[in-house]
Amino acid sequence: MRAETDLGRVIQLVLKGWKLVVTLTVLFAVCAFLYTEFMVVPTYTSSGKLAVYNRSSEQQDAMGGYAATDFTASVKLVNTCIDIMKQPQFLDRVRAQLSDSDAAALSLGKISMSAVEETEILSIKVTDTNPYRAQRMADAILKVAPTEIKEHIFIGNITSIYSATTAVRRSNQMPVRVLGGGLAGMVLAVLMILLADLFNTTINSGEEISQQYGLPVLGNIPDIVEKKKKVKKEAAEQ
Repeated sequence: MRAETDLGRVIQLVLKGWKLVVTLTVLFAVCAFLYTEFMVVPTYTSSGKLAVYNRSSEQQDAMGGYAATDFTASVKLVNTCIDIMKQPQFLDRVRAQLSDSDAAALSLGKISMSAVEETEILSIKVTDTNPYRAQRMADAILKVAPTEIKEHIFIGNITSIYSATTAVRRSNQMPVRVLGGGLAGMVLAVLMILLADLFNTTINSGEEISQQYGLPVLGNIPDIVEKKKKVKKEAAEQ
């Protein structure tokens, strides 16, 4: 087993084993492509938006408009609304608006909710393998949310400003997966080359002994058999 392998030797070994590196890189990249193309189930996302207001329109008129403090309070209310919509009871209300098959498919993991750039707008996205089901789920959430939230907290107004969009297919990250597969194949090939060299106990030349152990080479024993073959070959060519 070799004691050490310096950077220069690593480069030489990798260049020497370039066929293995190329083969595994291409093989893993192709496998990643085939897996993504035929095994990864496509998903679709439907989205909608709710507007959360600290005061109702009537209260705003009475107070002389929408103050900065109202805006800040509305932004904070968005996070409160998100917490309420993550509760099992809320999902049960949503499921009650759906068919049995859609209700069974609905789960919190398919729903993402977030404030739009620290505003009073609450964005809701539903992801599912069926584009029509994703849109139906998003529609049900937008329908149930205003009534359900008002039952739990005091809020001026909450309303749907954008209904659920037609679900669009999400990216399957094909370039990233193929690149990652190729990189994994390349790393594996390099590791195989280095491990093969580390466990290789064969000494190929006197120079290698000097480099490996730092000892001078006093002489070489010629390969008599190879020398005889070379002489016979030269004689035959003449």
